[in-house]
Amino acid sequence: MLKGTLCRFYILIALLFSSMQTWSADGRVLSFAGEVKINGVPLTADTQLSRKDTVVTGYDGTVMIVLSDNSVLDVAEDSEIVLSDYVYTRESPEANSSDVEIVTGTLRYVSGLMAKEDPTDISFSAASSTIGVRGTFTIITNSGGTVAVEAQLGEAYVTYTNASGQIQSFDVATGNALQADLATDAPPVISTATVNSVNAVVAAIVAASETGASLQAVLQDSGIAGDTEALALAVVVLNNNAAQLGVDTSVVVATVGAIAVVNPSAAATAVFVATVVNSAGPVSAGAPQANIFAEAVEESVAEALENGTMTADQAATVGDVQASAAAAETIVNEQAPAPASTAGDGAKATDTKEADDSETGTPDAEQASGTTANNQEAPVQQQQQPAGGGNDENITVDENGVPVLEDGVSPT
Repeated sequence: MLKGTLCRFYILIALLFSSMQTWSADGRVLSFAGEVKINGVPLTADTQLSRKDTVVTGYDGTVMIVLSDNSVLDVAEDSEIVLSDYVYTRESPEANSSDVEIVTGTLRYVSGLMAKEDPTDISFSAASSTIGVRGTFTIITNSGGTVAVEAQLGEAYVTYTNASGQIQSFDVATGNALQADLATDAPPVISTATVNSVNAVVAAIVAASETGASLQAVLQDSGIAGDTEALALAVVVLNNNAAQLGVDTSVVVATVGAIAVVNPSAAATAVFVATVVNSAGPVSAGAPQANIFAEAVEESVAEALENGTMTADQAATVGDVQASAAAAETIVNEQAPAPASTAGDGAKATDTKEADDSETGTPDAEQASGTTANNQEAPVQQQQQPAGGGNDENITVDENGVPVLEDGVSPT
């Protein structure tokens, strides 16, 4: 069973989107912890993300964002990123583009549909460097002008201008890392990347799926069993890279079920995240499959209760995963492109892109105020607590009976 203490809980804020908001922005927040601000405004339960927005995390803050092409931006603590450019439409792929600036700190990126259609549409910038990805799981850090790029799954390439004004270009093979101090002329250091814990557990899950080993044992021994964010990101990496990894939906489903037993309080987040990314991922044929993840959790918990590897108090912290799945399915249905309206939105986004390219890149007052309005909408009222023992007093639920987790200690 889950040992140790969670330093903080991830708030499953995306479940609150079941209030039938439309997928009008470029991205949505899946989960966050600690202090996080968008355009200087503290994150709330219904925050959306648009191009030109700035995301800042505090010393204890992290946030996971899904963009409309199904790619995921996972921003670490003490970081700042800017969604400098983002246009995605399935109807006009020639207009697609994405550029994220890492001002400081660390970004973990899992690619989505845009990269699969044309990876040259994706770029990142950090200090004076430009980073492209041909892979699907990349970690980029900007620490005072020293840039590090880790190609955890797939390749990356880095171009930058050194202190003498010379342009330097390097390929970063999968499994390698590049570190360059852009304030000097020193050549970059290219070495074998330290295997990220998320990537390591994904590899272990794939191996277990081939040998029939216990996924619960894999997660328990992974070192991230108590980290809701890392577990959710592992689900994203597994789902979005299914074809490359040689797995199908059943492996993603089984992983979500195993998460519920290893870390019950992470179950609702895992179901929600899996549903959202699976709806547009390569393993789903574009169809929402919310119920299969919730059912996997319920079956895993029932089996764990029967064989004694889980207590009733621990099972109580799982929450209403069916409500979590239903909330996710609502967003999936809103996100699904409609031929008429989506085409219009795409044309509008392209026009905005061309207009913004002639500007300085600073968000105009109208856009900033619009984002602020989104950020300040009131979250759904928390009404009741689930039954159970342990530290269940730290868990509240929304009007749908879905757990909303707040900073505190583990209920397990």
